[in-house]
Formats: sequence, structure tokens, C-alpha cells
Amino acid sequence: LNRYKIVHFKEFDSLIIKFWAYLEMRLDKYKGILRENFIYYLKESEFKFNYTKEEQFKTIWSLWLRL
Repeated sequence: LNRYKIVHFKEFDSLIIKFWAYLEMRLDKYKGILRENFIYYLKESEFKFNYTKEEQFKTIWSLWLRL
């Protein structure tokens, strides 16, 4: 049972570690951001990390058409 928990957490940690590495890579190009704007950069990076380019385009396009 303990082995299963360790393996489960390793898989969970690796995805989180990949995301934070991706976020750090994306934020490096800005040379610092304001604290109050961090949530917007975080949510954009989360969206780009979780969806392919095609899915991003479809989602943004469908939102644009609703306007």
C-alpha cells in the first residue's frame, strides 16, 4: 500500500514540476512582473500548458465569436 502511494505521488509531482519549469521558462523573458499581475501570467501559462495549439485556437475562436 505504501509503495502505491509513493508511485502515485511521484507521478503527481513530475507533472507539477514540469508545469513550474514551463512557467519559469515563460516568465524569464519578461525580466520580472508585478505581483498583482502574476495570476494572469499563471492562468495564461496554465491554459497553454494544458491545451494543444489547435485546442487553444478553437477555444479562443469560439469565445471571440460569442462577442
